[in-house]
Amino acid sequence: MSFQGLLLHAPMATLCRLLAWMFAPASSSMSLTSKNTSKGNVGVAVRSMPAAAKVFKALMPATYHQATSFAIRGALGMLLLLWLPVSAQGATICDHFDCTDTAQTSLDLYGVLPLIEGTLPQELADFTSLTHIALGDHKLSGTISAKLIKPQLKILALGGNRFSGTIPTNLNAAPLLKKLILAKNKISGSIPERVTELPLTHL
Repeated sequence: MSFQGLLLHAPMATLCRLLAWMFAPASSSMSLTSKNTSKGNVGVAVRSMPAAAKVFKALMPATYHQATSFAIRGALGMLLLLWLPVSAQGATICDHFDCTDTAQTSLDLYGVLPLIEGTLPQELADFTSLTHIALGDHKLSGTISAKLIKPQLKILALGGNRFSGTIPTNLNAAPLLKKLILAKNKISGSIPERVTELPLTHL
């Protein structure tokens, strides 16, 4: 059987012993023999093991279940390392949200990963049923369009981004607005006077 075949079919304990043999000093008296079993697996017998190989073996999981858990944790760790660079690249709102389904009532992407970048898509102006717009803690920039303000809007949470410009002056066009969260942005100007007419509980 080839070396690749041994890796695919040998039990975990056998692989641990094989690795110990591979890393043993060339001058050691350790020997390795193999034989085919009835199931086609390879059994490895270690006749003698030098101190270095014993240390290596001691570092390996003692049981199959421990070895399996060790392998799973390692695989998950590798996936995490591969995912981290992707998570830092950013995405757009339409990557997480169907910008073509104008019948949706909620746009809630608060704190999702990867972080959202770019500006508010113009398509949102066509969403006439949105009651919740929650896009906090991302990297969104640009201005907040007055076209987002609709009569049914109850929550407009855009804090923790990079929006600039001024607060839309037509906030009174959303008489049901209860939460207006715009902190931690680069917005300038004053709060529209008629905002006091709204049933705001968070500002």
